[in-house]
Amino acid sequence: REMLVREIDLAAEQTYLVEAARFYRDMESIQIPQLFPFGTDTMTAMAYLRGPKITDAVLKPRQAERLAGVLFEALVCRPLFGRQASSLFHGDPHAGNILVVEDPDSGELRIGLLDWTLAGHLKRSDRVKTAQLMQAVIKMDLGSIHRAIKALTLSAPWDGAAPRNPFRELIRDLVNDPAFGQLSQIKKTFKLLEELAYDGFVFPADLMLFRKAIFTLEGVIHDLFPLFDMDAAVIRYLTTLIASELPSRIGN
Repeated sequence: REMLVREIDLAAEQTYLVEAARFYRDMESIQIPQLFPFGTDTMTAMAYLRGPKITDAVLKPRQAERLAGVLFEALVCRPLFGRQASSLFHGDPHAGNILVVEDPDSGELRIGLLDWTLAGHLKRSDRVKTAQLMQAVIKMDLGSIHRAIKALTLSAPWDGAAPRNPFRELIRDLVNDPAFGQLSQIKKTFKLLEELAYDGFVFPADLMLFRKAIFTLEGVIHDLFPLFDMDAAVIRYLTTLIASELPSRIGN
């Protein structure tokens, strides 16, 4: 509810457009519409990006694979593993908000990201806790999963001092569900949060919006390149990130 109220706040979208342009300024494959200075609180004036929505674009398999990787890095990896105290993310990455834009000079295909009315921020502390939950899910360590979820929880459906449902049993049942085991690791993490939310657990609103964005983006990427592997993409991104940090890591 809190997130959807933002969708009618055009002044906020203008702020997000400026922030998004700054957030992706070193990522040449991502294009954010330039904000023009004559907008108002009830009208957003911005540059027009020419190109079809991503699922309508005629792409070769290699182009589709590359753009799927760019999308996942930009909309999932960068917000989740960024260094910022608060990292921006697009909250509604459906196909209509994602364009394929051809550079007129080089002919290179870029991704245009539209509609920043629904966006959010992930605090560094929440990202650290989410990463810890991801690690626990990868290891299938119920004790670590339990601790990580408690760290992320703002409130839980306890009746006085005792839980309505035994917490550990609830997690064990979710983790042991055969359908859960077939998900990618990153989807397992956010599916766990989703199911717990249905049971009355309250998590940070922006984190739950990010969960929604990941599941929306998954459908777009599947339509674009069905063989895309989320887990492999996360591993590649983190490997590159750690390699770039190696000198400072050794020094420290």
